[in-house]
Amino acid sequence: MRSDTIRGHLDSIILRLLMDGDKYGYQISKDIAAWTDDAFQIKEATLYAVFQRLERRELIESYQGEKSHGGKRKYYTITTLGKAYWQEAAKEWQEAKQLIDIFMEGV
Repeated sequence: MRSDTIRGHLDSIILRLLMDGDKYGYQISKDIAAWTDDAFQIKEATLYAVFQRLERRELIESYQGEKSHGGKRKYYTITTLGKAYWQEAAKEWQEAKQLIDIFMEGV
């Protein structure tokens, strides 16, 4: 699968992963790979650009976690605004998916 197919949905993907609880960057990248059976892997630079964008929009917040193997990890948590944004994005995705299915199936 081409990465540009997914690129426009990275904000929603990361927000969805944070709905399960606070996580740090490496953990999120591993979750993405695991959820997709390694079909999609996010580059570190891309991941941190998404984090910055989401923080600027106040959809997530970050904090320093406990020290672990060489340093403190930066954790990310979804905000109330982020949850509302994700719910709207999920609704839009379902609507778009239904329309695309119509054209792809030729109905």
